[in-house]
Amino acid sequence: MTVVEQVERIRIAAEEELDRSRGMLENAGMTWSKPELVVLEPVASEYTAELKVHFYAGDDLVDIFEFFVCRGGVLTTSEGEVRKWIHDNVPDVVRRYTQA
Repeated sequence: MTVVEQVERIRIAAEEELDRSRGMLENAGMTWSKPELVVLEPVASEYTAELKVHFYAGDDLVDIFEFFVCRGGVLTTSEGEVRKWIHDNVPDVVRRYTQA
């Protein structure tokens, strides 16, 4: 599997984990963007990409998750790490929003 394919699998894992958090986010009146891959360097040997997810309350941006998934052609995270990070951090985003 190429590094680009591995990065796409990580993006899909992030999307699946966000879907698991759907109830918590929707109950707080929040929406979110699909995980977006921002490719900063497309050449395979130097492939660099980050993953971004935007969280909203109505039209207001509440928070952004941003993290590199690949730098210089080397993965910097895994599907499992991304799933755990989202699982652990979505409740904090909801808590900060609902306490504001």
